Amino acid sequence: MSRYHAAVIHPGDRPDTYCGEVDQAHADTVRKLAALDEVPRLVREHPRNAGEWFVLRGDGDLDHYVPVGGE
Repeated sequence: MSRYHAAVIHPGDRPDTYCGEVDQAHADTVRKLAALDEVPRLVREHPRNAGEWFVLRGDGDLDHYVPVGGE
């Protein structure tokens, strides 16, 4: 099962927050929740790095997922 490094990228002057590693089940849940019409989130794949993806949240922050071993 795949694992990802998870971080929150904050706009502006706040530093990014590293959240640790998450498993594939967590990543699948995040993607499913973001796909709901009533949830203000968008999933976008990284344009150049395979397996890396972002979730644009309603508060303007980005959740960033990078495959473990793929950095």
